[in-house]
Amino acid sequence: MVTVIMLTYNHEAFIAQAIEGIMMQQAAFEINLFIADDTSTDKTSEICKMYAARYPEKIIHHINKNNLGPTENYNHTLKICTSKYIANCEGDDYWTDPYKLQKQVDFLEQNSDYAICWTKYKVQREKLNPANENSNINVEPDWICLMSNKERFDVDLNNIFNPFSTISLTVLFRRDAVNVARFSKMKYAKDNTLYCFCLHHGKGAILNFYGGVYRIHGNGIFSGVQQIEQHYSSFNNLNEIIRKIPECNTANLRTIRNRNLLAAFNICLLDQKIMDIPDMFVLCCKILMYCDKKDKMQTVNFFLKQIALLIKTSHKKRGSIKNESVRE
Repeated sequence: MVTVIMLTYNHEAFIAQAIEGIMMQQAAFEINLFIADDTSTDKTSEICKMYAARYPEKIIHHINKNNLGPTENYNHTLKICTSKYIANCEGDDYWTDPYKLQKQVDFLEQNSDYAICWTKYKVQREKLNPANENSNINVEPDWICLMSNKERFDVDLNNIFNPFSTISLTVLFRRDAVNVARFSKMKYAKDNTLYCFCLHHGKGAILNFYGGVYRIHGNGIFSGVQQIEQHYSSFNNLNEIIRKIPECNTANLRTIRNRNLLAAFNICLLDQKIMDIPDMFVLCCKILMYCDKKDKMQTVNFFLKQIALLIKTSHKKRGSIKNESVRE
């Protein structure tokens, strides 16, 4: 009835805890775990093989012949998994409630107008200093206050990602709510794309219990990349959703798309590692295309100032230009 998709690549330090969180689930229905191992180069594959041998009736461990990357790896796996419900848990996160899936399935079974649901979660930052025992304490994300004492918090295309409270770690969705063929053709597809497909077909809800822990560490698929890449990746993802799923062309999603583009541009201006005019010009043109009038004027002014500064200081070393541009 439920298949849990676990993408993993070089999660040697975390994968056992992730698998244990699935195996501890207590439910009145069948649960299968599909581990999509993207050709790990550490001991991740060995650990997965051990668990697959221990639970042969529950775990499928698939190792890709070549490294596909997270998007293609998920596309390939979603096509294979045909259960009524799909849940996600990446190999560096873990579940904490043994009744997580039972509670979510019960909710969707009792509410046919809902296509997807999530739960609350905590965030764990891995220790940067092993001597500091408090450096990886689980904390609540800021949006938790929205839940209050409510049984659930409803999510639709008019409020999703505002704030960002939906996360792959806790999701359970009806597989037939996702057009897998269309999803596989999306160049910038990720979990946000899945959510929008589902919300086009039905309502969504965040259930008021803690389902797991989202782990932040240096090698995370999203948390491990630079901020400018995070914002620009989110822009491309949302822009593709808006363009290719017309029903998702809402004011809410357009606003969040534009916000990510502006954030990428501002980092581009200030980041001492990214000062190339071509990079800024591309972002500037996209802002002029997508953003509101006030944002366009702000972008043009920043861009012209930056060009003037580079011309003014063309005789200086590149490092000096960077430092002066930050002060500007």
